Amino acid sequence: MALRPDLEFADLRGNVITRVDKLRARQYDAIVLAKAGITRIEMDLEDFHVEVISPLEMVPAPAQGVLAVQIRETDEELHRILSAIHDEATAEEIEVERRVLALFEAGCHAPLGCYCRRSPDGGFEVWTSKAETSDEFPDRYYAYAETAGGLAERIAQQYNRDRRHPKKVFISREIAAGSYFARAMEKHGTQIDGRSLIRTTGLPLDVEAAALQEVDWVFFTSRNSVIHFFERQPALSPNTRFAVIGRGSEEQLRQTGHVPHFSGAESGIDMEGVAAEFAKIAEGATVLIPRAVDTLGTMRRGLTAGTKVLDVPIYQTELADEVEASDADVLIFTSPSNVRAYFAANQLAPGQRIISIGYASGKELENLGHRYVLPATPDEIGLAEAVFGLNL
Repeated sequence: MALRPDLEFADLRGNVITRVDKLRARQYDAIVLAKAGITRIEMDLEDFHVEVISPLEMVPAPAQGVLAVQIRETDEELHRILSAIHDEATAEEIEVERRVLALFEAGCHAPLGCYCRRSPDGGFEVWTSKAETSDEFPDRYYAYAETAGGLAERIAQQYNRDRRHPKKVFISREIAAGSYFARAMEKHGTQIDGRSLIRTTGLPLDVEAAALQEVDWVFFTSRNSVIHFFERQPALSPNTRFAVIGRGSEEQLRQTGHVPHFSGAESGIDMEGVAAEFAKIAEGATVLIPRAVDTLGTMRRGLTAGTKVLDVPIYQTELADEVEASDADVLIFTSPSNVRAYFAANQLAPGQRIISIGYASGKELENLGHRYVLPATPDEIGLAEAVFGLNL
């Protein structure tokens, strides 16, 4: 409900086949099923539009989907046999999740989600979502640590009710009323100073009609790239597929009536990781990347030599004049251009904290000598997590 307050939720009972049959009978517009069950029975769902919900988007219950076998403590022979199927990495991850569950003294019906995974550098990444009741908007927190020791305790401490939250946050984009970020701030009485400090101007789509028909993939790296690309009404092939850098671009793409066939949301703000994953499926294809004039080109550089890339500037940004300083406790910058626009005329006030949506904006901040915090994902959920994670 926190992610989609526009939906009406209803109970759905029965085995997997019965539930799917109820969808076929149009008793529901959509249903949510456990992926493990669908995979196990090898059910054919080709007549449906199927999407997999990421655990980073909808945080599962602690130890969700993990199977455990309980045996007699003294049965050493059976323990030896079962050790062959024991997954130590999974055991380490769910130990953190179960410890969080224990610290909150939560039961199986508590509105608590906790998902732990190992990061590429071997550390532990944990997403926690917690509310007091099932109707309350949840607080989400992202934590990283090199080791699991004390990690669960740190997470539990972050949910201390006496902890101070920001009175006001500035974010360099307009925030819609009722959006995830707006509701997350409203829960703790945090005001939002949301305003873009840049103007975007569309450019002609400099690709011949015949070349557009040969495009296999269009990869969007921002909301603005989606907006300006489809404003040009491109005549794409019906077989063209779409890829997005994360949830923000995905939301904008869906507003055009299209769904992504690839999303980099699982890789968070690691653009090089997103490029590496996409490169695996785009090898030998023709990929069009509509972008801003001044982007870093991380996605283009991450593709293989066998991939034909149409790197097309589709819009340019201009800095706003006479940007007014914000008295917010937290400043959130959503692009390098917004960083340049703000600090061209303003200084960082004492005690103000900064959140950068990604590494490119962070590099601009570093050049100015400012420290900042990075979110786990470059979207409203990730930014709300980052604000909740600040200790003021």
